[in-house]
Amino acid sequence: MKNIKLQLFLIFNIILASCSSDGNDNDNELHNGEYYISYEINDNKIEYTTSISAYNYDSPSIGLYGVGMSGAYSNNALLIYLYDTAKISTGNYTGELIPGKYVSGAIISHGTSSEGYTSAAPNISSVAYANVNVTEINETYIAGNFNAALVSNSDYNTVTHIIKNGKFKLKFLIQ
Repeated sequence: MKNIKLQLFLIFNIILASCSSDGNDNDNELHNGEYYISYEINDNKIEYTTSISAYNYDSPSIGLYGVGMSGAYSNNALLIYLYDTAKISTGNYTGELIPGKYVSGAIISHGTSSEGYTSAAPNISSVAYANVNVTEINETYIAGNFNAALVSNSDYNTVTHIIKNGKFKLKFLIQ
């Protein structure tokens, strides 16, 4: 079920991004020159400056807090999810499972409308990982850096994508 939701979210972001005329246009209301996601995946540099967002999805009733971040352009998308038992703050979040919550502290996914890759969780893949360092967070934006080793949604045993030199500064959507 989680893979279906991930694929639907990736498809939505790719469709949204395909409506943008240029991945570096300044016409997106979230982009004013300072918000972005950039990273290298398998030594190819990708940067999103439009169709980018961050959003809170806190669930204090179940003791879980989160931030989702996304970027999309030209038939590819990146998703970063952070989870914790306290509000997301500055610090390091990894793909390790949160005890008793059945979710990893950080999940990174990358893909297209037809292919998806994920950092998975350690109980699903022993070779995938995610590492996200939040350096700044306030009511307006979240910033930091990240890296990951991703596996295919159909083969959790083989790393197919390496993400390095990831950086982000994203404006929170009003919720």
